[in-house]
Amino acid sequence: MTSQSTSFAEIDALYPLPPEELPRQWVLAPSAEALPDAWEAHALRGWHFAAHPDAELLPLRARDGSPLGWVLAVLAQLGPDGDRVPSDALTLPVGADPLPAELEAALYGRNAAGVNEHGHGLEGAWTALVIAPSLRRVYVNPTGGLVYSPERRTVAVTYNLIPGLERDLEVSQAFNSPAAQYFYTYGLTSHRGLHRLLPNHYLDLDTFEAQRHWPTQRLPPFASGEEGVHRIVVHARRVLAALSGYYEGFNVGLTAGYDSRAALSILRPLVIEGVDVSLTTKIAPTEGHRVDVAGAKRLARIAGLPHRVQHTQPGEKDNVARYYVRIGEARGGRFIANAAGDQGDAEGTDEARRLTLHGGSGEIGRGKLWVGKG
Repeated sequence: MTSQSTSFAEIDALYPLPPEELPRQWVLAPSAEALPDAWEAHALRGWHFAAHPDAELLPLRARDGSPLGWVLAVLAQLGPDGDRVPSDALTLPVGADPLPAELEAALYGRNAAGVNEHGHGLEGAWTALVIAPSLRRVYVNPTGGLVYSPERRTVAVTYNLIPGLERDLEVSQAFNSPAAQYFYTYGLTSHRGLHRLLPNHYLDLDTFEAQRHWPTQRLPPFASGEEGVHRIVVHARRVLAALSGYYEGFNVGLTAGYDSRAALSILRPLVIEGVDVSLTTKIAPTEGHRVDVAGAKRLARIAGLPHRVQHTQPGEKDNVARYYVRIGEARGGRFIANAAGDQGDAEGTDEARRLTLHGGSGEIGRGKLWVGKG
């Protein structure tokens, strides 16, 4: 799709995609009628919830076992009594009707000053739907998000699960993400009345307004860049150590870039301990991948780890459009075309028992963090 050929009318003709095409997605609403019939329904204190069968869903409970709602996509829970991968339910160290500060400390590991001193809290692309007696909020992980409609009082992963929305054509054309690869910024979305919850915010389900909950004050700086990097590496290795007892091994998406090399280096202690780690370089049939392949092969030889090159094919136009709608128009461009053509879904295979680590988060702050000295 190019700027000349983007047809939002064709895209709108696909909305909403059927629930079976929305893996790992979920919806929360005040009425069970808003839930897909094919998904198992849950209810708590006047709120109704359903998720795709592939969603990593756990009941959320207080320390005494009282229900607090639901949580999705938790990788690990780190705490003073040990680090674990929750399986049947996620129990927070809070009372049956927690105060906001108590709840946020359990989710994010923060103290009263907003600092995570001990590395406690939840890890992963998690979302917590908290339906406590006096507190009804939706929290997202520090880089996460979701969409919500105050008019319909509905929360979901994408607009597919909120029927009846109308496109804001002017905003859609201004960003034109299928062609320009722009993200919708500042909580904007492609549809009228639909908002995106930004990181560091929670959604108040009583008022359906987003509130910023962090930072609460100026955070103390690291003494140096080296100290900051050290904290990140130590914490990441702690998380991976907890996961290594649950997953059979790790896959690392390796290129010649700094980001994927950083992910590989963080795994070094586990490699020394004999944890199963394999490396994969995905390439599309375009020029410009020779450096990535050559660099990845050399790094794999140095690390003494198995490496494979996986060739991907861009998806057909119809598949690309459906994939674009499936992810709620959160991203456009060639990355969508490659993802729509990638048939590497690991569901139901041995690969599903392995965890894939991507180095993409290394792009954050690249302008400052990747510049060498001298």
